[in-house]
Amino acid sequence: MNQYLFQCNKVRDIENNIGEVMVPEFTIEHVNNMDSNYNRYIPDIITMECKLEDNKYDKFSIKELETQLELTELFIEHMSYILELHSMVTEYANIHEKHNKISMYFNKIIPLIQNANNNLEEVIDVTTV
Repeated sequence: MNQYLFQCNKVRDIENNIGEVMVPEFTIEHVNNMDSNYNRYIPDIITMECKLEDNKYDKFSIKELETQLELTELFIEHMSYILELHSMVTEYANIHEKHNKISMYFNKIIPLIQNANNNLEEVIDVTTV
């Protein structure tokens, strides 16, 4: 409902309706929870080891190597999202105007959270195949 009102107010009369829209909560705990949820799915998968046995290195198949590289790339993207969200928490907390806070939440924070969730879904897809 809040997003509906926000979308209406973007096009219509936001000054008269701003009291109807509640400012969403966005804290460092939200970001940390996203990060810990992500780490639950990708704890130690990214570490690749080649052990020396009988003077021979273990061989990784091309598919295993491709999977490791893909997971590494997804992990780097995740870290980028988390760093950006951490900086947005500070910026969001320092905004005092209700309209600007709501605008930032729906226009910047929500899309970034959706990207981070899509990244997690990709990790789950790669690790379950």
